Amino acid sequence: MRSLFRSSAWVFGGILLGRLLGYVRELEIGRTFGVSQTTDVIQASLVVPDLMFNLLVGGAVGAALVPEFTRRNAGEQWSLHQAALRLLAGVLLGIAVAFAVFPNVILSVIANGFSEEKQAIARPIVQLIVFVVPLTAANAITRALLNAHERFSTASLTTVVYNLALVAGVVLIANGAPYETIAIAAVAGAAAAWSVPLMEVRAASLMRAGPHQPIERGVKIRYSQALAVGVLVFFLPQIAKSAASWSGTGAYSIMHYATKLIELPLGTVLTVLGVVLFPRLARAFGTEGQSEQGSTLARSALRITLVLALAVAIPLAAAAPDFAAVLFGYGKMTPQDVYEIGRVTQGLAVGLVAQACLALLTSVANARRDMRTPLLSGVVGITVGVIVTATLYAGGALAAIASGYSAAFVTMVVAQISFLSLTKTVTLLPGLIERRILLALASIVVLGVGGIQLLGIVPSGWVRVGTALAVGLGLFVVGAVAGGLRGDFSALRSSGGQNQSEEPAT
Repeated sequence: MRSLFRSSAWVFGGILLGRLLGYVRELEIGRTFGVSQTTDVIQASLVVPDLMFNLLVGGAVGAALVPEFTRRNAGEQWSLHQAALRLLAGVLLGIAVAFAVFPNVILSVIANGFSEEKQAIARPIVQLIVFVVPLTAANAITRALLNAHERFSTASLTTVVYNLALVAGVVLIANGAPYETIAIAAVAGAAAAWSVPLMEVRAASLMRAGPHQPIERGVKIRYSQALAVGVLVFFLPQIAKSAASWSGTGAYSIMHYATKLIELPLGTVLTVLGVVLFPRLARAFGTEGQSEQGSTLARSALRITLVLALAVAIPLAAAAPDFAAVLFGYGKMTPQDVYEIGRVTQGLAVGLVAQACLALLTSVANARRDMRTPLLSGVVGITVGVIVTATLYAGGALAAIASGYSAAFVTMVVAQISFLSLTKTVTLLPGLIERRILLALASIVVLGVGGIQLLGIVPSGWVRVGTALAVGLGLFVVGAVAGGLRGDFSALRSSGGQNQSEEPAT
């Protein structure tokens, strides 16, 4: 068994480095073009591969394949990997060709408020960048095989490789290269990123011939259901950006940068536990007589995630304008632009805790091969989010969009825990309302108010950002001690997990 701490460190380090490189890319765009028409076009174009990937692949590959890989021996795993590769990558290549011929279909989704001039600039970029998707899907299939063996090291670095290519593309554009350069860099980066996990698969001797493994109907159904869940969750920030595009020049970019601020702690810290535990949860729920072990593991992980997410969200919301200034306040970014980004981020931060918990809950459901519960919860959440946005819209477009965004995620979490409790599949609610956990949350909130007061007397900029990070760390330590999370950490460390050198039982 790989150490849980070491696996988490690899995932955290790889994602963090990838995010930092993504930030370098965003910073270069903001520094060079500010909040302008050019920025809107470049950012919207870069959304295209993310949009297509999450609409057609997303986390559904891992959700559907990791539990299947854990139930097969090495030969069967590689045959299943090859079958999935032929089917999914082949279909996506055909779709990419279709979108290259008809790029306006994508543009009408990502930025339906763009003028014809903006669309004309973005069109040739879109026609090239769509070919990132088949390569990224192939990468996801190979990473699912590695994750089933709890191998996260090189797979976690794929985002780093991809973002390095994008940074190079942005730098070239800033120095006079045509806009299409970013698309060429993206395709090259996606190909290079896939080569990283392929090399580890070969080094780990996972390329073992085995009997033909067809993609069973049940796997396809679970893939479709997991994909629908991913689409719902992914579409929330995209809907927010698209809605913002109707609010004038620069509004799309403001919403884009605000969601990036939220995604930084979410992707680097708050969702790591769900990624690392997913193979262990799948193995526990897939082994007869060990389902209660999986439920115990899920409850411990959810308690830790809840405490950590609240400790992160409070100082982030309090110092959001300073985070925006430190990360994006350069070049042509005006103080008003930075202020607007921070203000929108504060609205989005309300839903950060829910997003973190939702990611873990979805991992638990996927490990049980239950994709219906997250899907139903997503539909309920989206409905509530739309209602909240429509109700508040007259009071300010961007603020209303941020409120609806947060309300949707909160509703998804409440709905998913409720559905799980009603069906008695995995009982999570009692683990969240224990006295020690309520004490931990109350301690974080009370001390968080004091931390906010402290931030108010600290100089703005880097000093306040550093203080906010220190406050967040302090809040988590207090919450962990008050909530007695030491036992939960011990449960995760001793949760077992198969050694990567071992083969699953046939």
